[in-house]
Amino acid sequence: MVVGTIIVSLSLLLLGWTTEFLSFFVEDKDGRRPMAIALAVLSIYGVDFAINAVQASTRSLIVDTLPASKQQLGSAWASRMVATGSLIGYAAGAVDLGRIFGDWIGDTQFKRLTVVAAVFLCLAVGLTCWAVEEKELVLSEKDEKRQKQEGAFDMLSKILTTAIHLPRRISVICWIQFWSWIG
Repeated sequence: MVVGTIIVSLSLLLLGWTTEFLSFFVEDKDGRRPMAIALAVLSIYGVDFAINAVQASTRSLIVDTLPASKQQLGSAWASRMVATGSLIGYAAGAVDLGRIFGDWIGDTQFKRLTVVAAVFLCLAVGLTCWAVEEKELVLSEKDEKRQKQEGAFDMLSKILTTAIHLPRRISVICWIQFWSWIG
């Protein structure tokens, strides 16, 4: 979760300051333009992939920390918070951040938005890491022996076998998720 947050934040900042970043390496403005486009696209992919890691790990906190009877309520609150954050982020684009921050965090609205988004993401994940206490998983002796005997190949084989033999409905959901993620 923390590594994903760092990657998202750095990718957002790189997206906002692509041309300035490239100016350290390329002096020619005309030669910098195609590289800036490529770097911006790579930054978008960095945000896209890393935010999925952050979201997956935060969703897993619901399952890991809440009792089964409260997991549905926890998921509902998580959805409410995501929706609220999306609305606030959308509204932040309409606020004149230049008047609030000046040129202190960037000279364009987009640069200011990337800084604000990165800072708030870091604060939210930092608060979550501070507030959530992870419980230690205690394995039985039988599970420990089996885990020591299994190698990487056995583990990958088990994952592949499970993935191939998923129930039809679950398999369709996985394929839909896979293709929507790629698209």
